Amino acid sequence: MSSVYSRLGPVTILTVFSLIAFRLADSQQVPLKVFISADMEGVADITNWKVDSQAGTRDYTQARRLMTLEVNAAAGAAFEAGAAEVTVADSHGDFINLDPELLDSRCHLVRGWPRALGMMEGLSPDTAAVVFIGYHAPEGTAKAMLAHTFTGSMTLRLNGKPVSEGSFNSAVAAEMHVPVVFLSGDDQAVADALANIGPIETVITKRALGFNAGVMTSPATVQRLIHDGVMRGIRHRGELHLSPPITPITREWRFNNVTQAELVSYLPNSTRVDAYSVRFSVSTMADGYRLLSVVDLVSSASRE
Repeated sequence: MSSVYSRLGPVTILTVFSLIAFRLADSQQVPLKVFISADMEGVADITNWKVDSQAGTRDYTQARRLMTLEVNAAAGAAFEAGAAEVTVADSHGDFINLDPELLDSRCHLVRGWPRALGMMEGLSPDTAAVVFIGYHAPEGTAKAMLAHTFTGSMTLRLNGKPVSEGSFNSAVAAEMHVPVVFLSGDDQAVADALANIGPIETVITKRALGFNAGVMTSPATVQRLIHDGVMRGIRHRGELHLSPPITPITREWRFNNVTQAELVSYLPNSTRVDAYSVRFSVSTMADGYRLLSVVDLVSSASRE
């Protein structure tokens, strides 16, 4: 009696072994992990600090709900794209804004302050893609809604180049060799991302008329666009690469008042560049984030 293999043609045998090899490889694939860092200033319909930073005001509850719904749109897309794990870092203000009861229950939520990697806490080298929700333009950007950089009292330079929170956080991801695939925010935040992060997927949530005014897009439309954009970004993640910062990494803060710069200059390994500016050198972006948390706290002691 002839064997099974002798009755199969050579092409059929090759097909069978290819299918077996494919299924074995597929079963051994690393689970897809997605990281979402969520700010609030760039969320649809957010227009001023009272709405997004003062819990007792009329619109804060609505603002945190809108923020959570935009995160859910991104998380839902990630799971549909095959993610086995989605970690969300609440990255606005005191890092306690997302509604945990409304948040997609499949997500891991990073909540509270302080934390070593700040807005990027929860990111790991085995993450496949990073998503930024509700981001904004950097300090000093003309006609951008709620534009600031971290504390809102400084301009931050990374290796001599002014950076936004999005650019800074993308450098953290690049150091771990994880691609940023998506960012949402007002039109100026998106312009900054495309210029400094790269050709990632983006969604414009509103078009700025000034610091506290803009032309809004309906939240429902924005959430749908975020879902579709994140889906595209994750699918094309292999095409997106950003080189890690050249080391040692230089961090320079220019503060809005002299006392802030003086207080920060008391920290070890600082160089007072001028009356308003202080420079540090660090070995990694992770070290830089820890330093950032301390600098923010020290500088907040003076608000002249």
